[in-house]
Amino acid sequence: MRLPIATRSGSTPLVLVLAVLVFLPPPHRASAQPSAALEPVGANGQRALDDRSRAELLAAREQVWRAWFAFDSVQLERLLPRDNFIAAGSDSVWRTREQTIAGSRAFVQAGGRLVSIEFPRTEMQVFGDVVVIYTTFRYTTERGGQQNTAAGNAVEVFVRRNGVWQNPSWYLDFIPERS
Repeated sequence: MRLPIATRSGSTPLVLVLAVLVFLPPPHRASAQPSAALEPVGANGQRALDDRSRAELLAAREQVWRAWFAFDSVQLERLLPRDNFIAAGSDSVWRTREQTIAGSRAFVQAGGRLVSIEFPRTEMQVFGDVVVIYTTFRYTTERGGQQNTAAGNAVEVFVRRNGVWQNPSWYLDFIPERS
């Protein structure tokens, strides 16, 4: 397992560093909200979510992706928090929550739809109510009868607030299609 994920230049993505620093509670103060159920620390020093919390988190992650491709504004409003939201991609453009939701709307208004999505590999780092997901993704969309497949790596940050996993930040690195 390669943790932390590095960019092609060999440095840790700034988005990941900022997201983890913003969402980690101070070490001297107890969190005001109950932590996700944790298993004991493993041999590698990392905590793991219990099976139920892991399943809830992975379901929330998939809901975010599917909500974006369907412009499900109710789910996007629920799962993308108003504070501290940033989305970035390999195009080096940072997007606010509003820009991300507008991109979803534009995708659907242009006739786009999700055909399939999968996450072949997923690893997690757990920091109490904050989880950093390192994943590979592959999805196929369709627009105007034309299908397009995209794949890449993602670093996603999730925070459990009031019993709901929210996705305040992510970084997507697309793998160029081979000719």
